[in-house]
Parts: sequence; C-alpha cells; structure tokens
Amino acid sequence: MRLRVLRRVLAAREICVSGVAAQCGVSIPAATESLRALQARGLIRSRRQGVRVWYRAAADPEVEHAPALLAAVRAAIRGRVTDRGIVCAATAFTHPRRIVLVRVLKQGPAPAAVLSAHCGMSLSALCRHLHKLQRRNVAAMDERGLWRLTRPRSRLARRLVRLALREG
Repeated sequence: MRLRVLRRVLAAREICVSGVAAQCGVSIPAATESLRALQARGLIRSRRQGVRVWYRAAADPEVEHAPALLAAVRAAIRGRVTDRGIVCAATAFTHPRRIVLVRVLKQGPAPAAVLSAHCGMSLSALCRHLHKLQRRNVAAMDERGLWRLTRPRSRLARRLVRLALREG
C-alpha cells in the first residue's frame, strides 16, 4: 500500500490526500496513514494550504539515508521493477537487527554462533533474520556452515546493501 502511494506521489508534482486516496482506491484515512509513514521515513514532504495537505517527493535531509533511499526507489521505479520486486528487496532491511547483521557479515564469513555473539541476539532470533536475508538473496551459508554476504541479483537490493553498510 505504501509503495502504491509513493508511486502516486512520485508521479505527481504535488498531490493532496484525497487525490492519493482516489488514485489508489483507498479511504482518506488509509491514504493519510500511508503518507505519514512515508513522511516519517523522510521520503516525502508536506505543506498545508488551507484545509488541504499537499505532498511531494522530496527527501528529508534530517532523516538518515533518506536522500539515497529515495533515489534508489526512484531508480527502481524508472527501471520498471515490479512492486513485488521492490518490496522483496526492501523487506530485507525493515528490521534494525538485519542491518546490524549485514554490517557484521561485511567483516567476513562466520558461523551462526559467532554472528549471534557479535550481534547480541539469541541464536533463534539470528536464524530468523539470516533466513530472511537468505530468501532475499543478501546472505548465504556455504558448505562449511559459514554465513556470508552475497551479491544480490536485484540492483535495488545491491543499493540497499550499500546503504546498510554506511555508518550513520
């Protein structure tokens, strides 16, 4: 839903909440919720004009990595990446622990027990996150049982890995 809303905002110079709702076929409260979530992540900006709130695609420089993230999503959309492809790439990085895990994996291959200690999470939690990264083609386990970063097939996923590896 947020991706559909973001696509509408990107396609318009500016768009109001009711315009987003109509174009996405959702209620105004649902459109408002999605717009606010996108704004909280620094991907869009708003301005009030009377009773209407207008939104435009503009990264908030106060939100870490927002300009790079917005550029990556714009490039994916221009490249005709499907919503499913964008969501698949993005959900590898929707949990802060997976970002920490990617940063630890950047240091080199390691067994799950070592990763668990370095990331400060239980082995069961670590395995859930590793398997999510594996399904997203961001991490893989080799024949020795060591986990490592992989080169994702998706250009968007590769850009997101680079963003995750940036330090604050």
